[in-house]
Amino acid sequence: MALSYLRTGSMKLGFLSGGAVLAIVLVSAGCGSGGGGSQNAALANSAGAKVFKTAGCVGCHTLEAANAKGQVGPNLDELKPDKETVAHQVRVGGNGMPSFGSRLSSHQIEEVASFVSSAAKSSGSFPTFKPDNTTIADCEKTNKPFCFRQAFGNLAYKEGPQKAL
Repeated sequence: MALSYLRTGSMKLGFLSGGAVLAIVLVSAGCGSGGGGSQNAALANSAGAKVFKTAGCVGCHTLEAANAKGQVGPNLDELKPDKETVAHQVRVGGNGMPSFGSRLSSHQIEEVASFVSSAAKSSGSFPTFKPDNTTIADCEKTNKPFCFRQAFGNLAYKEGPQKAL
């Protein structure tokens, strides 16, 4: 395409018809898609969502897909944890969260981890970074989840992104 432009001065999409280009543009823009509504409904009715509610997660955490508005634990829509992180935190607990390793089966933990990571990833909420005094040295001495994220964020905030890289 670039060579066609250089030779003729006009952009020609010889291999795509106008209808194909229009279809690509509409799909890229999200026109005609379900808007995620059916995916959100499927998430809300998933086995992981049921575990999230029955295990009491809704009492502490905020997660839009579960209609949870807890204020004790982290806002999962903002945190957007991955599946492995959620599974580890549920099994082991820590930082004020109790361990559910003996209360939930491995299968239930995997289900709730999958639900939380998928639901949080698809939420439109984004975290606001709040710098504190956490350092990389602090994180090397502790087993706190997300400690290094905070420490590197602090480093980038205070000394610039190049220092954190």
